[in-house]
Amino acid sequence: MATLKELRRRIHSVDNIKQITKSMEMIAAARFQKAHAKAIHTSQFVLQLQQIVGRLIATNTEPNYPLFRPGKAERIAVIVIGTDRGLCGAYNNNIFSTVEAFLKDHSPNDVDLIVFGRKAIDHFKRKKWPVINAIPDWGGKIELPVVDTLSKFLIDKFLHGQYKSIWLIYTQHLTIFSRKVMTEQLLPITLVPEKNVLQNRDYIFEPDIEELLVKLLPHYILGEIHNILNQAYASELAARVCAMRAATKNAQDLKEKLVLERNKQRQTSITKEVLEIASAAEAL
Repeated sequence: MATLKELRRRIHSVDNIKQITKSMEMIAAARFQKAHAKAIHTSQFVLQLQQIVGRLIATNTEPNYPLFRPGKAERIAVIVIGTDRGLCGAYNNNIFSTVEAFLKDHSPNDVDLIVFGRKAIDHFKRKKWPVINAIPDWGGKIELPVVDTLSKFLIDKFLHGQYKSIWLIYTQHLTIFSRKVMTEQLLPITLVPEKNVLQNRDYIFEPDIEELLVKLLPHYILGEIHNILNQAYASELAARVCAMRAATKNAQDLKEKLVLERNKQRQTSITKEVLEIASAAEAL
């Protein structure tokens, strides 16, 4: 049984941990508000781009553009969005298990990984899958030119036939309490034409559709990558808020148990002293 001194020390330690986790929860919540607003704005932008591209390809039964066709190679590229820091529950483990399940039928010789986040980089460097591009320290700090460089690199590789397809594995933000790991195909583009929208509309394109797609599709790919990064960062912060809130509650529960144990021991000690005094008085 722990002594009163040990119990006081443990209560003090648990109280310090509770203050730290509460502070981390408040910091993550403040950052989440900004990240959530940014994720909403980028998702709306990408949705509008999807609608525009869908209307363009609806005018052609077979868009004659290579970004709509699978590459000739057997190799695929997978963009994995992890975190730079922990303390966010099972966030990274859910990503890792999804990636492993997706790649189980592929040979390491036919896969290239592009990994965001230190936790994901450290994890996959110990695995058999080759990491061709590692991007640490990205959360909330990555600049659009960096994303643009990656987007152009992937489009160039795909157009030159080096990849059959390019995939995204990330965590989609739903609410602060819920999120979902998504596996989506980035290239070739698989948008469904919006035929119903065009039934009563007669568009005149200037320049022609092929030239519009050449200009528009790189912006669409850039927007998709930027959007999933914002979604993943908002999900990370939401997961950290929930994890730190649970840790704070657990610390409070443990503190209450320790305080109860301390009070019991103090009461036992006081009762023992009273009995000793009473026994001594009777002896006299």
